Amino acid sequence: MEQYIYLFLFITILGGLTLTIRPTKKKKIFFVFFSILSVILLQSLRKWTVGTDVVAYLYFFERLSRGESIIDFASEFSSLEMGFLYYNKLIAVFTKDPQIYLTIISATIFIPIGYVIYKNSKNIFVSLIALLSLIIFNFTFTGLRQSIAIAIVFLSFEYIKKQKWLYFLLLVLFASSFHTSALVFLAAYPLYFLVLRKKHYFIVLILFIGAFLVRETLLKSFVLVAFDKYGNSELMVATDSYTMLLFMFFIYTVAVFVKNKQSKSSLTFNAATNYILMAAFIQIAASESQVAMRAGYYYFIFVTLLLPDIISAVKIKKSRNSIAFIIVVACFTFYYITTINSSINLYMFYWE
Repeated sequence: MEQYIYLFLFITILGGLTLTIRPTKKKKIFFVFFSILSVILLQSLRKWTVGTDVVAYLYFFERLSRGESIIDFASEFSSLEMGFLYYNKLIAVFTKDPQIYLTIISATIFIPIGYVIYKNSKNIFVSLIALLSLIIFNFTFTGLRQSIAIAIVFLSFEYIKKQKWLYFLLLVLFASSFHTSALVFLAAYPLYFLVLRKKHYFIVLILFIGAFLVRETLLKSFVLVAFDKYGNSELMVATDSYTMLLFMFFIYTVAVFVKNKQSKSSLTFNAATNYILMAAFIQIAASESQVAMRAGYYYFIFVTLLLPDIISAVKIKKSRNSIAFIIVVACFTFYYITTINSSINLYMFYWE
């Protein structure tokens, strides 16, 4: 656990040195670069025991790096997407070392995420702390395929903003070649333009409660059909995820009611708000399905952009730093509570 604490301390100190006094473009790039680099290093130096599925992915890579046919391999492991298998083959051209493999995978995940945060966040420090604290970071230790898919669809947000729907579509399809669940992000394009105001809140609340009451029926009619390839046993695992459900809807509620005239005109604020609402609706099914919970991650990652937007929307400028501090402390606390008993808690270096 102490390695993660050191990571947070490093990023906090680095942020304090680079962003508190006259933050410039170069300082922001410097902060994002070394923060993301520290995350990649931490993941690349881990032992195969850190992350539930790592041993399986290293096994896949080891077999593919020996020259095994992708077609034969795909027929044996039908749940593995072809894009991921070809990416493993490509990595194997340059290295067969498992630690370098983990380094490349981690870089593939965090470089696009860091780029989108740098381009869109109004408070890069808060965004990175949220990224590391709220589920996504822990998930990247074990769900390698889907984590790559999440990074790709997060990057596709740049094309949503530019209204280049074809590039957006191609990136989502590319992401689905790593994990089919990425297709749920196709709804992100129309959601970007959907404007829900305060007067719509209670309609949303009624729909939310209604969806919760019929969640099992919705799950069977949609999620099980859409992601049948992952097997019913994985789909129908109860997750006891009500805390995250309430948290997501709470963030959505706060975003709706703190919007001011300036933030109302911000399409990024509006989109991130809609995406968190979408994540909350998907999370409704998470009490019945592990896959449904993970499908929501494609939208939940936008909490890294929404939290800084919420802070900047506060009218009293003096209050913004206090709110940012409260959010960071809450993120640290959440991370500690959720990580202390997780599979990645007992971090070990690969040489230990």
